[in-house]
Amino acid sequence: MKHVTSYWKKMRSNHSLVKIQAIPNQIAISAKVALQGLLILSFFLTACKKKTEQANQNDSTQIRKSGSAKPPQVNVEMTKKLKYDVVYKHQNGFARVMLGGKYGFINKNNKEVIAPKYDWASDFEQGVAIVNLKNREGLINTQGKAIVPIEYRSVEKPIGGLVKVSMETTEASDSLSKRYLWGFVNTKGQIIVPIKYDYVEPFQKGLTKVARIRTNDQGFKQKFYGVIDNEGQAITPLKYGFIGDFKEGYATVSLDSGRYWGYVNREGKEITQLIYDEARDFKNSRAVVKKEAYWGAIDGTGKVKIPFRYPFLEDFEGQFARFFEYNLYGFVNQQGKQITPAIYEEATRFENDFARVKKNGKWGFINKNGQAITSIKYDTLFPFQEKLAVVQKNGWYGFVGEDGNQVTPLVYSSAESFMKGRAKVTYTDPNTRGRQTEQKGWVDVKGRLLITVSKDVFVVKQGGKYGIMYKDTLRTKLTYDFIDALDNGAFAAQKITENGNRKVGLLNILGKTLSEFKYDEYQSIGYGLLLVSADNKWGIMNNQGAMLAEVKYDQVMPFVENRARVKIGNLWGYINTKGKEVTPVYYYHVEDFLNGKAAVSRNKKAGWVDLQGKETWQD
Repeated sequence: MKHVTSYWKKMRSNHSLVKIQAIPNQIAISAKVALQGLLILSFFLTACKKKTEQANQNDSTQIRKSGSAKPPQVNVEMTKKLKYDVVYKHQNGFARVMLGGKYGFINKNNKEVIAPKYDWASDFEQGVAIVNLKNREGLINTQGKAIVPIEYRSVEKPIGGLVKVSMETTEASDSLSKRYLWGFVNTKGQIIVPIKYDYVEPFQKGLTKVARIRTNDQGFKQKFYGVIDNEGQAITPLKYGFIGDFKEGYATVSLDSGRYWGYVNREGKEITQLIYDEARDFKNSRAVVKKEAYWGAIDGTGKVKIPFRYPFLEDFEGQFARFFEYNLYGFVNQQGKQITPAIYEEATRFENDFARVKKNGKWGFINKNGQAITSIKYDTLFPFQEKLAVVQKNGWYGFVGEDGNQVTPLVYSSAESFMKGRAKVTYTDPNTRGRQTEQKGWVDVKGRLLITVSKDVFVVKQGGKYGIMYKDTLRTKLTYDFIDALDNGAFAAQKITENGNRKVGLLNILGKTLSEFKYDEYQSIGYGLLLVSADNKWGIMNNQGAMLAEVKYDQVMPFVENRARVKIGNLWGYINTKGKEVTPVYYYHVEDFLNGKAAVSRNKKAGWVDLQGKETWQD
């Protein structure tokens, strides 16, 4: 928002630039002489030191108005090898060198292409460099030819083919600046904008602001602004106390430096009288202006489109602007129609055709017609992204669509906005043994929870039912009560069978059934194996659904050295990872294998068995 004080700040800033450009002649000359004196003294001192010490010193003359503000980078290695006092690092294929206080250039092969003869030189940029000789500046190309004569007090790098230059003024005028006047030349050295202005700005889209200092009606010196084109032709007269930047083809102007405001277009025509107390830049084809304590808005012809009735009116974001009255927010469109009265405690700008509004401490969404698409009941909500929005109530998150309907229930402990068809969420979910675990997952645009198994594989959950997705294709129907991705690459799934019992079976990545749904529990045990139980008995199945060990054991212990203890009744035995019994199940006591042997006892005898089941008994 522009207001009177902000414009006066800009005016003070601009006047400070005039003061810089208006330094008395003798002071600037003394500064230049002092700078040269320091440089000579520096060379005298460094002549007594090694060149490497000299190379590490900063070149104070590098930092100047028309050059780079960055300290020069010295090439220490080349400074040692070459004949120069200082060799700088290569920039754009060339490096500056200094010899006896004079600057020149070498190419990327370290061959001298421009002899050291300048009092100062910038690095090459876009094929040109600024050089200084006897307190005069110009531009040279990479062949050393002066494309802008070395006759100006200051020269800046070209922008859009135009070079900003200044010269000392010798003419008697009413300007405060007796030292510098500014103008523009092209890269052939031809004067395009006469060097007669006390202030100029860089060109933007073919136009720039310029100013001269004259005596105003009260007898004071004042800067008067105008606009010129890139051929030096006046677009507006030099009559304004302030001109803003052009926005959407229009610039704010004031004759009296901030008391009354109006607008000019790029042709220099005033589209309004200068009658407004405050004026903001054009945005989305409207400019918000203030008159007699109330705000309204105008279009590009200067016609009032929003009447002056609002204590506060924001800039238009798209087709709508927020207004504020009686400590509440409402919205008005570009034609001046209120789409909602001021009834909301808080309101965001419209984003993707929807705005978030707060009433009685709760949030909801309204559309561009001002209609509430959701109940205003949420504690938090985020903007719509990819036609879905995050909402939160009582600490739980979910998603709603642009019709206001919930796409997911509010069941997530955290949620992020959609990006590329998915949104990251944190969920808690019980496994088949009822254990609650907090996990990271994704929600897709259909509201389905995607539990990551691998890059292309997901367990999918929606409405309390599960399925398997592979390469963005649902490989099963969402008919399972639970699906768990196993370490062996298969999936343990749980569903209710025809007789009404909840049973576990095995599926592969494509949703193919690998085993019957007849088991009560399961447990992954490594080696690509799965323990399954039925009627309180346990067996072993591989990851293809093939039974390796019959479901007959009361207990199966973990594998150690590829052997597992198994129990039937009160007796124990051993099986291998193929489900084959390597000993009969007839021991009263058994222990895990260690170094190929396991302790066992039977018929009051103690001994051990090896990995092949061969027994050795103690006497």
